[in-house]
This record gives sequence, structure tokens and C-alpha cells, in this order.
Amino acid sequence: MRDLWQTMQGARCGQGARCKMRSWVFIGILAVQGVASAQEKRIDSRPEAEPETIHFWNNECATCHGQKGEGIEEAKAPALAGLPDYYVLEQIAEFRQGLRKGVDDTGSGFVAEMHREAVELEDDLFRKLAVHIASLPVQRPHRTVSGDPAAGRQPYRELCAECHGAAAQGDPVKRTPPLHGFQDWYLVEQIRRFRVGLRQPEPSHGESLRMHAMALRFPSLGEARDIALYINAFLPLQPDAEP
Repeated sequence: MRDLWQTMQGARCGQGARCKMRSWVFIGILAVQGVASAQEKRIDSRPEAEPETIHFWNNECATCHGQKGEGIEEAKAPALAGLPDYYVLEQIAEFRQGLRKGVDDTGSGFVAEMHREAVELEDDLFRKLAVHIASLPVQRPHRTVSGDPAAGRQPYRELCAECHGAAAQGDPVKRTPPLHGFQDWYLVEQIRRFRVGLRQPEPSHGESLRMHAMALRFPSLGEARDIALYINAFLPLQPDAEP
């Protein structure tokens, strides 16, 4: 680093705009290197999952949610990679307690299977699995539905941003998830399920009541498709998203 500074300084330049410019360029290089170092440190600091957690993920979760947590549409299973641990913990608890229930008209058996897995999951593994999921790099979702992403901007702001954030980043205080890692088909399907009562609102569960009320404000699923495409095409993905 000292050699770099000496090279950029050259002969002692004394005063003047050229010397100041070289100094600012040097500072800029330091800033870029600092950001890169911080990103490498963040990636390297991801916790190493224990063998028991990896075994459970590979044999019980990845068959439906994908090895990278990218989700599999044929299994009606959403992407999980990068979801915050607080959200994963709450969803497993809700499946365990029967709060996430309803008629599964897709034929996939996803709701019943998730309830069974959640009931059988030990609490310690429960927590470790949530940490492992949160550590997985977010996978860039592929477009699977038709619609107009630009048309989704305003309805997203009106219907979704208050709880999920202006950039769909989620809100740990409100316990809402980020949305831009979910596949477009999954986002649309959840709106449909809330609208028709397949994902039933629980009187004691504020989140499901809010989602049910919000879903009823959608004039049609066409608007839901526009919003889903807006989220995944216009809003920024997490910085560690994989293409």
C-alpha cells in the first residue's frame, strides 16, 4: 500500500490541483478495497452448519425447496435462501401449531407435509435450520408469470410497502419477510390463497388477518402478477444474490 501511495504521489508535487486529485484517487481506491474486504468478511462469516443440520436440510428440505434453497415450482415449494431466521422460525412454529393451514387445492400436499415436518422437528434443530437457511445466498428468481412489471409499481406502494418496505426488504420489527427472493408464481399463489380462504386467517394471528384483508383489495390476480414481476424485476436483490 505504501508503494502504491508513492507511485501515485510521484515526485513531491507540493501544492496544486494535481496533487489534491492524486490524493482523492488514492482515498477512492482505499474505499473500494474496504468495501470489497467487508463483503468478503461478511461472506466468510456465514456460520458453518453442523452435520446434523446439513443432513436434515439435504434429506428433508432440499427435495422440495432445492439444494440451494431456490424453491421448486412443481412441488409448490417457495424459495427459502436468505430468508431471515426470525421469519423462518415463525413459519415453522405456525405450521407446527396449525396456524398455517387450509385446503390444499394444488394436489401437492405441501401444507400437510410442512405440518408433519414441523411437528417432528426438535427445537434445537429447528433453530439451527433457521440459521442455515438465513446463511444461504439468495437465488435470483426466474420469471414464470405474464404481466406488466411497470404496472405493479403503484399498487405495490399502496398495498405492500407499508409492511414489507419500499424496497421489499422486509421489516424485522413488524416480523415481515423480504419479498424479492420469492418466485413470482409463489407470490401470486399466496395472494390467491388468502383471497379465496385457502390460507385461512386466524383471529389470534395478526399477520394472517392483515394479509387476508390486503389480498381482498386486489381487483384481480392480474394485479398480483404485476406486483410480483415488479418486485423481482425492478427492486434490488440482496447484494449476495446469485444469477
